Amino acid sequence: MPTRRIKMSAWDCAITFVVDTDVLKQEELLEMHTFWMNHEERLEKFDGDLLYAVLSMVAHTALYGQFVNDYNLRGVIEQFNWDDGEGIEGFCKMDGSHGVKIVSYEELSIGDFTAVESEGSKNLEVI
Repeated sequence: MPTRRIKMSAWDCAITFVVDTDVLKQEELLEMHTFWMNHEERLEKFDGDLLYAVLSMVAHTALYGQFVNDYNLRGVIEQFNWDDGEGIEGFCKMDGSHGVKIVSYEELSIGDFTAVESEGSKNLEVI
């Protein structure tokens, strides 16, 4: 079983996949890829590597879901599960059953906010 471990990262977050290339078929990758707009540009960005182009979309979707919904790893994986009718359109399951498994993530954190008040704002009238 040829497997690849691939980490996709951006900003200060990342997600790691294990991909079984015997299970994940090129046709399924192509279907996921072309389902979404801008697929040509995305493929070009990854120098024609279809797997990287698809995983970049999965990473974006998974980490956005994690950030907005505060998912743990199980929640990140389950958001792609169509068995309960709630999967994300355009993607296969990410539990390994289709050859791609999300195995870990480093969550996006926006950190602490700082406050800066504009000069003269203390005398503003609130309406």
